[in-house]
Amino acid sequence: MNVEVMRQPAAASIQLCYRWLEAATPALPQAAALAAGLVTAVQQYTARQYVASLHQSAAVFHTVQHLRATVPGLPAL
Repeated sequence: MNVEVMRQPAAASIQLCYRWLEAATPALPQAAALAAGLVTAVQQYTARQYVASLHQSAAVFHTVQHLRATVPGLPAL
């Protein structure tokens, strides 16, 4: 697989998670703990490890989905 194909999906996933964290942290300060996983995704992206970056941001995304399902009032993705 051409890893360059994964560049845009990885970037979009990082942006989506970042925007959600930015919006959710005032309502749920504990959500800021997810930033570490997102930083890892950004580092992988910067290193052109797009597949790894996408997997890392997907892990953050799944945690976000779980939080949204269990904590009322969190912003939509």
